[in-house]
Amino acid sequence: MKRLLLYCFLLCMTTLSSIAQLTYPTAFNLSSGPYTFTEWASTNAALTYPANMILHKYSGGDNTATVLNGNWTGVYSLTSGARINGKGTDGLQFANTGTTNHVGAAVVAINTTNRSAISVNFTAQLLEHGSATQVPRREWAIKVQYSLGDPNVWTDVTDGSGNIVQFVTTGKAPLSAAEVIGPVTLPSAVNNLSLVYVRFLYYDLNTGAFGSRPFVRLDEISITSQAANIVPEKLVISSVIPTVPSSTSTFNVVVQSQNNAGLSGNVNQNTDFSLSVQTGNGILTGTVNGSIPSGQSSVTVTGVRYNTVENGVQIKANVTAGMALTQGISAPFNVVQGATTITATDLVNKCHVNKPLRPFTINANRPDATIDASYLGTVTIAQVSGPGTITGTLSRSFTSGQATFGDLRFSQVGTYVISITGSDLPPITHTVQVFPAMTMTEMFVPRFIKSNPSPSTAPGNRVPTFALVKLDNLMPNTQYRYITGAVTSTAPSATIGGGNNYHYDATTGTYLYSSNRTLASTASPATNSTFITGPNETSRMVWLNMVPTSNAAFNAGGSLF
Repeated sequence: MKRLLLYCFLLCMTTLSSIAQLTYPTAFNLSSGPYTFTEWASTNAALTYPANMILHKYSGGDNTATVLNGNWTGVYSLTSGARINGKGTDGLQFANTGTTNHVGAAVVAINTTNRSAISVNFTAQLLEHGSATQVPRREWAIKVQYSLGDPNVWTDVTDGSGNIVQFVTTGKAPLSAAEVIGPVTLPSAVNNLSLVYVRFLYYDLNTGAFGSRPFVRLDEISITSQAANIVPEKLVISSVIPTVPSSTSTFNVVVQSQNNAGLSGNVNQNTDFSLSVQTGNGILTGTVNGSIPSGQSSVTVTGVRYNTVENGVQIKANVTAGMALTQGISAPFNVVQGATTITATDLVNKCHVNKPLRPFTINANRPDATIDASYLGTVTIAQVSGPGTITGTLSRSFTSGQATFGDLRFSQVGTYVISITGSDLPPITHTVQVFPAMTMTEMFVPRFIKSNPSPSTAPGNRVPTFALVKLDNLMPNTQYRYITGAVTSTAPSATIGGGNNYHYDATTGTYLYSSNRTLASTASPATNSTFITGPNETSRMVWLNMVPTSNAAFNAGGSLF
C-alpha cells in the first residue's frame, strides 16, 4: 500500500462549507401526454436528476423526515450511509442509516393547464431491512403528496376512504413483491394550473423503534390526465398565502375562474379584477388588482397588504373587465401581529479568507421577540466597508419568517462591515474579522494500516490508525470541528470517504466511537471531533484518527488518500 494520507475535512466556526438549498424542477406539460419515470442509472452524475424531478434530503433524526432542507447532491452508487441510488430499470433506491443527513423525497412538477382527472400511480418494493428481527422494528413508508405550486404547503393524497395513499414496509419481508400503488385521482384543486408538485415522501412511521432502517424502491411513476373543457362562471379566491397573514408583511391571493360545480375553467379573454375588503375594519393596500390571462384559469396576486390585526377577515374579487364572472369571496382568515425587527442567529464575527462564514439565520421578529412565520419578503446583505469583496448568495427570501445564508466568503484579510436588510424592517450592521488561510502540515502519517478484507469482518478486528498534523493560522478563542475519511483518489471528493472515527469532545475531554460523521451537527452523541484555541493561540498539533470499515476503500492492497 502506498503512503496513507487522511482525507481530513477541517472547518472553522463549527460548520459545513456550504448548504445544499432546496430547489424545484421545471413542470412537465400533461397536455403533451402522461408523465412517466421508469429508470435511473447508478452511473448518472451527481447533481443530475430525472426529467422534471428533483430529489430532496433532510437533516436530523428520523422524526424530522418530513422537514426537507436540501437537494440530494451525491452520486447514485453509494455503498454506505444515507443514499439515493440508481437501480437502472428498477428506478430509485431510498436508503437511510444512522447518519444525520437523510433521504428524502422525489418531487415531480407538472403543468395541468386544460387538464383534469389527474391520476397518479407508482411501484414500490422493500429491498432490504438489515437487522429487522428487533422488536419493534423500524417501519417506513413512501406516501404521495401534492402542492398547488407553493412548496411550503403539502397535502397528503387520500383514497375514497380517507386513507393516505402510500407504500408501507409493515408486515413485509425483503425482497418483497413489487407493489403498484394507485392509480388515485388527485383533488380537482390541481386541475388547470400552470404548476403542481407531486411528492413521493420516504418517511419514518414509528420513530423510536429498533434495528436497521428499511431500504425501499421507487419506480414506474405515472401521472395521467384528461382534457378539460370547462366554461367558468365565477371568480373564486381559492387561497390566501400564508393562511395567517402578518400585519406588517405582504401576502398572496390566488384567484381562480371556476364553473358553479367548482371545476377550474379557462377564461376566453383577459379578465381583470379588483380586490377589496368584504369583512373587516382594516384597509386592503398594496397590489389590489389582478388579471387572469386569456386561456388560463388562475393567477396569484402578490404584494397584498392588510395592516390591522383582527380575526375573521374576508376579502372579495370583482371583475372589472373581461368575462362576466360573479364575484368571489374568501374564507375568513386571521391577521396577526407582524414582525417589526430582524435578528440574527449564529452570526459569528470571524472567519478565514475565502472560506465560508458560518451559516447564520436572519429572523423576522415580532415585538414579543417571537418569529413571525407569516412574514414574506427578502433579506439582502450589502458590503459597507472592507479591503476586499464579499461573494456568495447575498439575497434570500424569508421562509417561515427565517432566511439562512451559508456561502458568504471574503476575498482579502481584514475587517469588513456588512449591512443586513429584511424588506421593510430596519436593517442591522455587523462586523466580520477575516483571518489568513489555515494551513495543515503532516508531522506523522503511517505508511500502512490494517485492512478489512470483507464486510463480514468482525468490528473487534478493526484497528484504528492515527496521524499527527500541525495546524497554523488558527483563529484565537475559536472552536473547530473536524472529521476524517479515506478516499481512493487524489481528486477532490464529493463524499466524506470511508471509515469511522473516535470523536473527541474538547469540552468534556471524552472520546466517542461512531460511524456518524458530519460537521454540521451539534447533536449528542457527537458526530465530529472538536478543539478550542486559547486567547492567543494560532497554531496547534492535532492527532487525527480513522477506523477501517467494510468500505471498499479499505480493501487489502489498496491506496488511500
